[in-house]
Amino acid sequence: MRAIVPADVIVQSANELVRAQNELKTKEVEVQTAKKEAERIAALNANAGAIGYMNAMANLKIAEGVASGKVHTIVVPYDFKGIVNAK
Repeated sequence: MRAIVPADVIVQSANELVRAQNELKTKEVEVQTAKKEAERIAALNANAGAIGYMNAMANLKIAEGVASGKVHTIVVPYDFKGIVNAK
């Protein structure tokens, strides 16, 4: 029994086909990711309070990190309305 080795041109063509198919799959995933990101942004824009809520949640996570000792920084609020009675 002999091993049959395909010609270099056929091997190269097959490799290029596989490479092209992989690139196509990559592009399809990128398109799906972009669509999901667009949906996420649309959902955030649809709810006017979403940005405020996200800021509040971020501040809560920062406060929890500081309280648990995971943050080794001084946190200075951008306004002191929560600390002082500023009007």
